[in-house]
Amino acid sequence: MDKATNKATRKWNIIATIIAAIDNKAKRLKPQSEWIKVEIPAFIEAATFEDARIRRAERAPE
Repeated sequence: MDKATNKATRKWNIIATIIAAIDNKAKRLKPQSEWIKVEIPAFIEAATFEDARIRRAERAPE
């Protein structure tokens, strides 16, 4: 896996961890011992992700 793919995968793993960690009834985080870790593969290729990142940066207002 290249750097961009790793970054995208880490971001989705963090999101999945947060979703699994929220106790919906109490509206607070569950204890970390109850968290469920889920590996989520990247759903776009790293090159596509990098191209979109560059285009977005080019169009961003300064």
